[in-house]
Amino acid sequence: MFLEQIHETSKFNINNLKERNSARTSTAGQLLYDVAISTLKEAAIAAAMSTITCLFVATNGIPLLITTTIAFVALNAIIRSVRAILLYKLHQLEQNYPTDDSSIYFYKNAIELTEWLCPFNFGVFHMLTTGIVIHEAGHAIAALLVFQRSNPVIEVIPGVGGVTRIMQGPLTKLGSWLGANNSYIFVVAAGPALAIISSTALIIFSHLLQTDHPEASKILLGASLINIGSHIIYAISALWETRMNSGHDFMQLWAIANIHPVVSAIALVVLPIFAKLVLVSVDALSG
Repeated sequence: MFLEQIHETSKFNINNLKERNSARTSTAGQLLYDVAISTLKEAAIAAAMSTITCLFVATNGIPLLITTTIAFVALNAIIRSVRAILLYKLHQLEQNYPTDDSSIYFYKNAIELTEWLCPFNFGVFHMLTTGIVIHEAGHAIAALLVFQRSNPVIEVIPGVGGVTRIMQGPLTKLGSWLGANNSYIFVVAAGPALAIISSTALIIFSHLLQTDHPEASKILLGASLINIGSHIIYAISALWETRMNSGHDFMQLWAIANIHPVVSAIALVVLPIFAKLVLVSVDALSG
């Protein structure tokens, strides 16, 4: 009887061990699958963004753009792999040492940090690629609206920024209504304006997706915040820019329109903050 009890206990322990090993294998497999799928999705999105940007990059700048794209995908894959390891460790900890609150707290905070690193990295990549295209497109569209035969040409310089070359032909009807000086100011301001409008749109979509698609929401929010932040830094940098012909948007706004860079920097955040406050207010009223 005693031997039978030992045999049954041993059998139970073996079965329990098998179940734990099976659960660990299943958890590890799912985490690896999630990393692979997320990396493939990001690689496809990064390739699309890089392709769009390549349309405006000189041939000698394409290798750097491709290298940047590969580095972005690789870095996010590493971040996601680290997150998967942390999740696996946390799962083991909760299974084997559920009362070890300090370790569990550490892993949960580390996981939360990694959840924001990928969106931050994505935001930097957007700023270096399609963010530049959007900014320069603002200048190009404005030039077409106020100057005839402006023939805008956008060039993205990887690792540096972008430039839009235009021909100041005769004024259009809108240009005549604004006047020559105001038309030029309109073209200069249109780049940052379109960038902020696009970032505000990302904030809106991020807010709408935060419940059903939290990861996509964080990625969009990261892209918008990095883009806004880079434009604020760009605006403030006009304070120590000394070359009038540097093509610095906010330097020109300061010199021609008498708009101080600090005022420009504050103006950049008005629309995004207003949009977010409206969304939060709507949620509060409907909730």
